[in-house]
Amino acid sequence: MLRQVTALALACIALASCSGGASDPSPGAQPSDCPTVQIIGLLGQGQSLDANGGLGTEVRLVSEELADDVADLGTVRTTAIRHQSRLGGWDDYLEDVADGRARLGSEIRSIVAACPDALITVLGFSQGSQIAQEELADTELARHVDALVLVGSPLRDSREPFMPVMFPGGIPSGEGRLAPGPDLGHLGTRTVAACITGDAVCAGGSDDTIHREAYEDPKVARAIADSAASLLRR
Repeated sequence: MLRQVTALALACIALASCSGGASDPSPGAQPSDCPTVQIIGLLGQGQSLDANGGLGTEVRLVSEELADDVADLGTVRTTAIRHQSRLGGWDDYLEDVADGRARLGSEIRSIVAACPDALITVLGFSQGSQIAQEELADTELARHVDALVLVGSPLRDSREPFMPVMFPGGIPSGEGRLAPGPDLGHLGTRTVAACITGDAVCAGGSDDTIHREAYEDPKVARAIADSAASLLRR
């Protein structure tokens, strides 16, 4: 991850002051309240902004498993992107995606400015995955993200160099409902794609039940988290 923050700027953040007499921290230091791993979660369409900490069930389960997986690295913090997520028409859907993109971009920039050494993981389910993919097609943002985790993405493209999560039934051959997604460049090699065969949203299946329920299985969440953890440990 490329981060260029001066020692003076870091001192101002850590001490909330630039008054004279304060000694600068050593190069590469960051505020003590910064996490080692920062998880940013984006829920799916129609999911509650109140339940599950605003993450949605799927993202909450994966983020909890991931936090356990990488707890030995240091402090782990999870933040929800509370974008609009309505069960409306197509125009509403696109407005909600745009809202999520703006909030995600702002959150990443804020984290990078305050905690330049944090390992950033962006984790999205369904519409949340679409938001992440579209916003992180921005190279300037993508370079700060250490792991991108896409769960049930409607933009799934089987030709992308993403790390697939192995589930019973193998890797689906179908494409996402809105595929193909944007080119993520080098971030593609730091991306986990979780899609279960038969999922109508990410694999061209016909059963919406799979999409709504299958990723709530703790074993599924564990498999996704394990794959994400492997990226953070590279």
